[in-house]
Amino acid sequence: MTSPDDAPMPNNQPANDDQPTTPMDPITEATMQIPHDIESPNFIERRYTLSVQQLFQAIHDQLTTGATFTLDEEDARTGMVRFHAFDGAQCTVTVTAEGALGSVIRLAVTNDDGNRRSKEFFTVLDRRLGVAQTIDPAGSDTSIYAPVMPKKHTSKLAVWGIIIGALFTFFAFASDSGPSWFLGFIAALLSGMSLYTTRKNGPKQGRILSYVGLGLIAIGLVVGGLKAIVSNVQDKADQMPECTSYTWTDSELSKMLPEPQSKHGEVTRDSSDQFNIEICDTSVEQFNTYAADVKAAGFDKDYSKSEDSFHASNEEGYSVSILYEFLDVNDVMEISISAPQEPTDSSASTDGSASDSDTTTNNESSDGKDAASSSDGAKSDSSPASEQPAQNEQPNTAASDDFKATMDSYEAFFDEWIQFMTTYNAEGNPLGMLAEYTQMMTRYSEMMSRMDAIDETTLTPEQQQYFLEVQGRINEKLLSANLQQPY
Repeated sequence: MTSPDDAPMPNNQPANDDQPTTPMDPITEATMQIPHDIESPNFIERRYTLSVQQLFQAIHDQLTTGATFTLDEEDARTGMVRFHAFDGAQCTVTVTAEGALGSVIRLAVTNDDGNRRSKEFFTVLDRRLGVAQTIDPAGSDTSIYAPVMPKKHTSKLAVWGIIIGALFTFFAFASDSGPSWFLGFIAALLSGMSLYTTRKNGPKQGRILSYVGLGLIAIGLVVGGLKAIVSNVQDKADQMPECTSYTWTDSELSKMLPEPQSKHGEVTRDSSDQFNIEICDTSVEQFNTYAADVKAAGFDKDYSKSEDSFHASNEEGYSVSILYEFLDVNDVMEISISAPQEPTDSSASTDGSASDSDTTTNNESSDGKDAASSSDGAKSDSSPASEQPAQNEQPNTAASDDFKATMDSYEAFFDEWIQFMTTYNAEGNPLGMLAEYTQMMTRYSEMMSRMDAIDETTLTPEQQQYFLEVQGRINEKLLSANLQQPY
């Protein structure tokens, strides 16, 4: 038998490209002798927890794609592979199965100083197989090479889910207005995504962190929900009146109104200029009936009726306001009546100016009559001349100033009314603001009465222009505040 050192390298390549390749005959068992001298430094044996097919295919791929070694021959039936290195090292590998533990690779090498090519062969093969040297699970001293699971990195989504979830829970405990639901949504999104990336075969680890983030979100939701419920109950309790038995007062204002059917409620204000009372145990039908009774009692001027409110005034200027609140525990009807306000100083000033103007006009008329009587023979000619200046007389300056003051006060009132109604609507029409609301409606009625008293046919072109400018500014302010006039 030819020794491995003396055996020539088989030449299966054609002499030129036109000659066919000589087929390679399968090697017989007689020529496949493998040295079994394990004491030889050129013999290496390794055990793998992989099948023979996996090892044989990995060796084949390594030899056919690498640059260091060249495949000479292989036999998949016997698991034998022969190859050589570029520096003359001759190698023979045999892969055999060994029980349930896996397979064994035996490598015999000649012309390999220092086992450099042997080490290189196994280094590349182990990297391709993804294995590492471990302790034999059977308990023997022999090392075994097994696949190493790649190390997974901790999911950043899970970490950020915990951070944001902790902030969400902190605000749920610390803030009086409850947690930030936006933070809760972001934390839930991140933790949910981390559950997918940390699945059993996922690319990341940290599934426990994902559950921690979801737990923090659940705590924040529970605390925030409880705070919202308690706040809602407290707000309703603050709005509810003392539903005890009341006594209808005998004040001048209360005598102008019919007494409600329900006898449970609370008088919140009783004075000479305003009377407020909150009536409990009132149904919608009772509210509608009471509003009709108030209207029949004389409050039929400038009235306004809706499903939960009634506003009107009478001939003397007294105004009444009725609001109906649909509450969970008890439906409440709040009644308010206000006395008319005293005339303003501007009205008195207007009356005084008018009196002075009348006096001046009378004096001028008397002087004109004396002058006319002292003229002889010219009476018929002087009379038309004296009447002509009276027809072309310009409006009194004081009256013009009073008109401008009235329009300015009209615009100033609407500025105040828009500011109040914006707050009133934003807070949900609270019962605590009903008294102020009633006063605003009373002032509104008085202001509209003053505006209705203006005869637009007597206004000068300048006054007409100013009137339209004020109305335009008020309409723009109402439109910007998304409000409209109550009547």
